Amino acid sequence: MKNGRGVALLFVMLSCPMLNAQSFKVGYADSVQKLRNDRSAIGEISYRDSVYLDAAKDESESFQLVVVPQGGDINGLEVKLDAPELNGKKLDVKWHIVGYVRTGNPSYPTEYVGLWPDPLMPPGTVNVAADKVQPLWFSVVTSPDTPAGVYEGSIGLTANGQTKTIALQVRVRDFAIPRPGTLATPFGLYRWTIEEWYYGKRDTLSREDFMRWCRFLAEYRLTVKNIGYEYVERAYDGTGASKELASVDMSALNPDLKTLSNEYFAPYSYGLYRLPSGPTVEKGLEEKASWCTPANLAAPVKKYFDEWERQGFNDSVYIYGVDEAVGGQVHDLLSKTYSQIKQDVPSAKIMQTGNCDKQELVGLVDIWCPKTLIAWKPFFKERLAEGDTLWMYVCCSPVPPYPNLLVDEPGLDHRVLFWQARQIGATGFLYWSTLWHDGIEAKPYTGKPCFPEAVWDYRKTKAFTDVWVHVNGDGLLVYPGKDLQPLPSIRLEIVRDGIEDYEYMALLERLVAQVAKLPEYQAAGAASLISRAKELSEVPEYISKTALDRTRNLKDIISRRRDIANMIEQLQDILQNKDYEGWKP
Repeated sequence: MKNGRGVALLFVMLSCPMLNAQSFKVGYADSVQKLRNDRSAIGEISYRDSVYLDAAKDESESFQLVVVPQGGDINGLEVKLDAPELNGKKLDVKWHIVGYVRTGNPSYPTEYVGLWPDPLMPPGTVNVAADKVQPLWFSVVTSPDTPAGVYEGSIGLTANGQTKTIALQVRVRDFAIPRPGTLATPFGLYRWTIEEWYYGKRDTLSREDFMRWCRFLAEYRLTVKNIGYEYVERAYDGTGASKELASVDMSALNPDLKTLSNEYFAPYSYGLYRLPSGPTVEKGLEEKASWCTPANLAAPVKKYFDEWERQGFNDSVYIYGVDEAVGGQVHDLLSKTYSQIKQDVPSAKIMQTGNCDKQELVGLVDIWCPKTLIAWKPFFKERLAEGDTLWMYVCCSPVPPYPNLLVDEPGLDHRVLFWQARQIGATGFLYWSTLWHDGIEAKPYTGKPCFPEAVWDYRKTKAFTDVWVHVNGDGLLVYPGKDLQPLPSIRLEIVRDGIEDYEYMALLERLVAQVAKLPEYQAAGAASLISRAKELSEVPEYISKTALDRTRNLKDIISRRRDIANMIEQLQDILQNKDYEGWKP
């Protein structure tokens, strides 16, 4: 009888969640880790009781907590946030459940093919099967007026009668990342891609809803590059081949565009007009189409500029040139078209993408935007020296091991791209699309199971099947959630971190120039301090040496950022307080 009671008691102890001391563990992962949702991820996480973050004002810093079941399923796990607080001021903490997408076999080496983490799903109760793990994404967001200091809070995870509490400490620096920033970030978000996902037809999305998506990206320091020519009313004279643009009305863009430009958009981060693409122009030349002449291609630009001025919009915008134009006849047409545009609108800034290191375009192109591999060429260094502007971009290439923005490459690659932009003197980073779903048939209006209930399958997108390389995730950084709600991705979060890194260095460079003008600059120690500050505003070789040779360790970036932040605060103190003790390097 005694043995029987002992066995029964032991059974109760093992089966009762309240008595099971190890129903789940909570691991930690940083913001560039892409964790599988199976037990293999356990080897990539650490266990700690606290998380420490270092952020400027108007910045977002992220990390992951990973729920690891211990011996059984986890059902109904809840997250409770005790937001970090200092003197009654609380920081904003956002969290998401990390979702997974399915990848295909790409045209480049990758760690594995299958389910990759990327979409950040809305918060809610969390279920984790015993043989899986579940990452949760947390972002601490500071505002421009957040008081500096150390904020303390916690995150509680409760399930199966057990609670795990992780302390959260955030140091807020005594400087803000400027907004609008320095780096132009023209990223595509086309009205029709939202419409065709949710409604299956065009001209169905309200201007208010489109602008809401634009504001969503603006919070990530991205500009919708095509915002200047969405919702524009156009009138034409004639029909068919003789049809000509008669007038342009941009009234619908007011007041949203003015507000976004003033509060969010860096200079020259979006265009007011776009010329046809390279393939379209090639076809027009082959067919000897009447529209495909320098005069006809240039004619609409003047009408757009006149209307732009009438509306009183920000004048730091560009004309999107013939996208990825090739040589030969097309470049001859480009030269004549751009000359005509410059004659009609002398203040027009023309931006050119593709293999644009062509001498015949010098004096016509103002913003040179080659792919990242080409951007390192001496030609563009020469153009910078002559006062032109340099940007860079990626799309379906270059493929890994070169950095890109693809789902199935290391997260650090996305972030280091912006260090490389800084390194070569680029002041803009362009990306063609953030919501490209062409090829996926199951969408909300079809009645078929679709995302977010169904797993997003990149093998079905035309960005995977219809290009010369198979790439996973090209052209999609924002996922379409329920009820017209945009959902961020891990890649989008990392892109914002990279932009913020860039702005740290740009801010330090401006402070160096201001301090160097002080009369006290010649004081003992000043030259040494300024020399160190200049060095910190540049990209060291251990972070990036060439387009291919760059760091694989996030600690390199975090350590460098900390040194930059320390120097920013030191120089600000000198400028604001004339604390000449601050000259000590």
